[in-house]
Amino acid sequence: LLAVGDVGVWLPELVAAVDAFHLDDQGVASGAWDERRCKALGRLAAPGATLLAEADATGLRRGLSTAGFGVQAEAGSIRARC
Repeated sequence: LLAVGDVGVWLPELVAAVDAFHLDDQGVASGAWDERRCKALGRLAAPGATLLAEADATGLRRGLSTAGFGVQAEAGSIRARC
């Protein structure tokens, strides 16, 4: 399953057990991934799910941690595991 487009439209209705997330730098830079949306990712995450964000944003790191992801910031990106 690949979800493309405005995250505010499809995320609240998505039902899935996701094993890998990829957040592009445009969505991260725009602030689209607030704490509420990060919690929705945590709800969708299958055990051991991974996440890669192509930008390093403090708010995203904090939101993912709150949602149950173990977060590791790297040069210009974020890697996380649920």
